[in-house]
Amino acid sequence: MIKGLLGSEGFEMQARLEGDVLKGRIGGALMAREINLTLTDQGVRGTLGGRGGTPVDLQLNQGELSGLIGADAVNLRGVDQISGAIGTGLTAISMRAAQREDTLEGRIGGVGGKSFTVTLDGVPGWIGALLMLSAYCALERVPVQRVSVQRSP
Repeated sequence: MIKGLLGSEGFEMQARLEGDVLKGRIGGALMAREINLTLTDQGVRGTLGGRGGTPVDLQLNQGELSGLIGADAVNLRGVDQISGAIGTGLTAISMRAAQREDTLEGRIGGVGGKSFTVTLDGVPGWIGALLMLSAYCALERVPVQRVSVQRSP
């Protein structure tokens, strides 16, 4: 089981690699988001947040994953020393991570960003970085769906 913590709030992430599919969950009971990503030779595709959630479409080209998570442009480079960004231009948010044995540690964003740590359970560091970036996108960049409650008279 791949496990991680994101930010000072300690958002939990748990995922499992089943063949070529990453399945997991980000956040606790009130802010939970599902992860369902398929890894292929061409890249990564799937959704964050369950049915009707945020689409993930990243292509692998010369060792770099690039594409979209939702409407945000994303790129990731590296295997055990990972760098990348979400967004473009002045609003881009950087990501850096380093793998040491079976642990990946890094940060998304600058001073006001979120640090993270991931226990990799034998998977490459880039998968942990992808999961943490997905967690960040699902929790920080996607609006929370509101549930309306109607009262009976």
